[in-house]
Amino acid sequence: MGLRFAFGPFVLDRAAGTLLRDDDPVAVGHRGLELLAALVGRPGEILGKAELMDAAWPGRAVEEGNLTVQIARLRKLLGPAAGGGEWISTVPRVGYRFTEAINQLGAKRTALPLPDKPSISVLPFVNISNDPEQDAFADGLTQDLITDLSRMPGLFVIARNSAFAYKGKAIDVRGIAEELGVRYLLEGSARRAAGRVRINAQLVDAVSGAHHGQNASTAAWRISLPSRTKSPARSSRRCSAGCVHRRRAIGRAASRLTISACGRAS
Repeated sequence: MGLRFAFGPFVLDRAAGTLLRDDDPVAVGHRGLELLAALVGRPGEILGKAELMDAAWPGRAVEEGNLTVQIARLRKLLGPAAGGGEWISTVPRVGYRFTEAINQLGAKRTALPLPDKPSISVLPFVNISNDPEQDAFADGLTQDLITDLSRMPGLFVIARNSAFAYKGKAIDVRGIAEELGVRYLLEGSARRAAGRVRINAQLVDAVSGAHHGQNASTAAWRISLPSRTKSPARSSRRCSAGCVHRRRAIGRAASRLTISACGRAS
């Protein structure tokens, strides 16, 4: 395991692929995380643009503008450093430098204790179709599930911002559950095929590793609905509103299934 680096309110754990601010996950992409890891690993040193691009895009030829965009995103995520300065300074025509002091921490973060009631995090649903428009649908479905589950008494639900910090990352069920302090993770996907959108979901018990929503009960977790097709503007708006309505209905149904599965597994 690699070391973790603390600076200001942040803790960077490259091995786990996470950046925390005051113990809350920050939604930083893979490229940004690799760039930040390279910079904080050598604070005060000037890292050339070629070295940084190799860290974020190993073995690939990319334009310098990609590095500029990623650095700008990092600066926006981190905000100002103590005293109002920047965490990352630009060295004109050369590269970048991490300007603040860092503190190396132990390699493993202490797992958060489980609350005294059922606890769950809804991970961002994955769009596995070739249609990028379904990204918004998958994100909306995730948000609907979080909202509906949060309204149910006796259930501890992780907030959207913390859950979405794991979007696009490899799923380490036990690691994510320990970081968030929950027992259950709900994960799923949305796929467009044959004119329909298919939703698959499963509940994972991070303590036992058991998956709920498969085998005999899979049908209850697989839901399909007509997808949005190309049409005139008025028809498109009507279809979009209908899809949102059906998406929310799916969220409510999946929420009830989730509560039922949590009860059976407890």
